[in-house]
Amino acid sequence: MAKLQTSVLIESLQQQTIQILEIAKGEWLSLAPEIFSATPALGSWSAKQCLAHLNAYSAYYLPALQNAMNNGIWSEVQPLADFTPGWLGNKFTQMMQTNAAGMPTKKMKAFKAYVADNAIDGAAVIETFIKSQETMLELLQQAAKLNLQKIKIPISIARYIKLQLGDVLMFYVAHNMRHVLQAQRAIAAK
Repeated sequence: MAKLQTSVLIESLQQQTIQILEIAKGEWLSLAPEIFSATPALGSWSAKQCLAHLNAYSAYYLPALQNAMNNGIWSEVQPLADFTPGWLGNKFTQMMQTNAAGMPTKKMKAFKAYVADNAIDGAAVIETFIKSQETMLELLQQAAKLNLQKIKIPISIARYIKLQLGDVLMFYVAHNMRHVLQAQRAIAAK
């Protein structure tokens, strides 16, 4: 795997998260509920379902990240100038990425526990989503002072598998961006 300069990686993840927050606050907060809930085609997700899906992942990953980063032993480990993604973490991140047109490079089916019903409260979904992205920005600031390779985070779908902190941060942001773009497509189709 190619090395990534840690400071550049963190800044890139912060910028993507800020971009996501700007879309959520600038566009989605004022969106009519019927547009936020509209599905572009039978079997596809509404923008609200996309964000609820991301909220479900955030409910796992944000506390997991916080707990791992708050572990006192990491305060004694200096951050590395470069981060080398792990094979599995890099693969997970690549699976989440989109092409230049914003379309997923690989189709995936969400685990049932992470598929939201479209009848959920849209205002609560967007509020939770915004709070989770604000929390992510705080975590990224904290991560910049830590060794992204030493800290391990169990993944949500198989907690016995642990990835490097840097891999989880990259996956989480790529996953968010994938579904934010999906939500934007759902809104544009209305």
